[in-house]
Amino acid sequence: MGIPAFQNYLLPALQALGNGEVWSNDRLSEQLSLHFKLTPEDKANLLPSGVRPRYRDRAIWALTYLFHAGLARRPARGKYEITPAGVSLLGSNPKELTQRFLIDNYPAFRAFATQSSGNEPKGTTPSSVTPMSAAEQTPSDRFETAFNELQATLIAELLDRLAAMTPEGFEHAVLKLLRAMGYAADEQSVQHTGQSGDEGIDGVIHQDPMGLDRVYVQAKNWANPVSGPDLSKFVGAMDLQGASKGVFVTRSSFTAQAVGFAEKSMKRIVLVDGNRFARLMIQYGVGVTTIRSYQVCRADADFFDETAE
Repeated sequence: MGIPAFQNYLLPALQALGNGEVWSNDRLSEQLSLHFKLTPEDKANLLPSGVRPRYRDRAIWALTYLFHAGLARRPARGKYEITPAGVSLLGSNPKELTQRFLIDNYPAFRAFATQSSGNEPKGTTPSSVTPMSAAEQTPSDRFETAFNELQATLIAELLDRLAAMTPEGFEHAVLKLLRAMGYAADEQSVQHTGQSGDEGIDGVIHQDPMGLDRVYVQAKNWANPVSGPDLSKFVGAMDLQGASKGVFVTRSSFTAQAVGFAEKSMKRIVLVDGNRFARLMIQYGVGVTTIRSYQVCRADADFFDETAE
């Protein structure tokens, strides 16, 4: 069935606490994974950041929401137990538990839910307060969703700008990226050869001072996919140079035939399509400028443990 929407975690989490025991994040995460019959594949599903499994993130945030609503309390670090308010809510036999319900019925949670956007405007009522975001997402999900949307927009813009470059400009961009990625010791180790009669080689990267280890580069600023015959020509050009390593970069994509050709080749050939090239530009700061950065922190448990001693 896959990992349920975050909001679906709230009631099962409260029901688990309803046995009166003290629950840890880990224990509740596993209990809810059994409740939802999650598969090993579901449990291996990570947040885009890779910080933690998505099913654990949902359980942790469910506990956080119950805590801020006053339905659970923390008797110790990382431990949760139900409160009288939580017992009372369970006694009413609720069919579901939603963020909307928490906002409408628990002022403490309403304050928590709206604090990121400032104080509530005068004249607002509980029912007019907008929830933080989509009910199926945790704050971690929403942050990373927004980041991924910005990333996708930037990738599209980079591809548009690359499309407007000349073939030679694209070749220089490719070589600059490979240089930024550490494939050459210095600028002198990167040689641009792309020109009429270049025999299919647009650049050479010397990976050692004496030039004994070289990577040959082909860069094509094409809109159409690179085919098997296109890749075959590149391999032929490498043969003429006695080369064993090559990188083929395109703004577009590679056909299945081209991918198969590279995989079966006796040479080591890396294929980089437009999407991957744009992502690498962002990762290594080539052709992009950082306008703002966010530092996401969490409490340092070791600090507080040491301070308490």
